[in-house]
Amino acid sequence: MPLPRHSYCQVVVENTGFSHSLCAVDNSRDLAQKNVEKHQPDTTVVPVIISTDKTQTTLFRNKAAYPVYMIIGNIPKDIRRKPSCQGYILICYLPTPRLDHITLAVARHRAVANLYHVCMCKILSPLREVGISGIEMASGDGVVRRCHPLLAIFAGDYPKQLLAACVKTGE
Repeated sequence: MPLPRHSYCQVVVENTGFSHSLCAVDNSRDLAQKNVEKHQPDTTVVPVIISTDKTQTTLFRNKAAYPVYMIIGNIPKDIRRKPSCQGYILICYLPTPRLDHITLAVARHRAVANLYHVCMCKILSPLREVGISGIEMASGDGVVRRCHPLLAIFAGDYPKQLLAACVKTGE
């Protein structure tokens, strides 16, 4: 029976002296755990998964909403993937303004992108503070541990992933 192992790949960018390891999500969680334990021993990293997707709210007049959901990565996949288990929690709805008063399409797109980033920054600001300082949380076995919730994954459709990464389509 083969033993589990950690796999890493080394990336070196020529002529810059820049080198780092790229890892899978599980391995990056281990690296984050080691980094947090270096400063505060006996702590646990809690990976946070944020997801959003456009949802039609009515059958007529093309009304839509963008709910933002959150779940922690320590929950098993078979529970995370079933809506009936209610692993995800709704944390907010993103605004969907048309901004018709802005006549230039490029300026309108930039304004909507800026609004998205301001909203996500406001939504995730408590997570930033708690991720640095940590919080006491009870685990499934009842033991209280010092936990550091860190944003691990943003799951969204392709345009929202591009918007979150601050890149244009095709770059």
